[in-house]
Formats: sequence, C-alpha cells, structure tokens
Amino acid sequence: MDYDVAWVKGYFNFKDTTLIDIMRVLSRWYDVTITFETQALEHVKFSGLLHKQQNIEDILNGIKNTKFINAYEIKNKTITIK
Repeated sequence: MDYDVAWVKGYFNFKDTTLIDIMRVLSRWYDVTITFETQALEHVKFSGLLHKQQNIEDILNGIKNTKFINAYEIKNKTITIK
C-alpha cells in the first residue's frame, strides 16, 4: 500500500518515525497513557503501516514482533514500553 494514501484506507502511516512520536499518536487514538521504561527506546525509529481498527495490544504486538521493543505492560489505561 502506498504510504501517501494509507490514512485514507484506515492505516497509521509511520516512516522512519521515533517510537515516542508513534506512541503519542497511539495514545490519542486509543485514549491511553504510554510511558517508556528507558529513554533510549523513545528514539528508536520504526517504519510501517498499522491498521487503525486493530486493538492496542495487536498494534503493540506487531511492533514487538519487529524487535523494536522487548515487551510492554498494560495496567488499566497505562501502557509501559520495555
């Protein structure tokens, strides 16, 4: 799918985007608070298309499967990226 029209098709479009910027978008979309266990993770860059209709756990698992994050923890409406 073309990155330029991804948003029209219902996808988040991230191209060389830092995890902190991605998590800001996801935080607003899913109405959750997202924190990082270490600051170094905030600056890791990710590229990919993520479907907006997926739940937050599926999105995080997709990012985790790419080895950009090791783990995450969800407590109520707060997510910690590890």
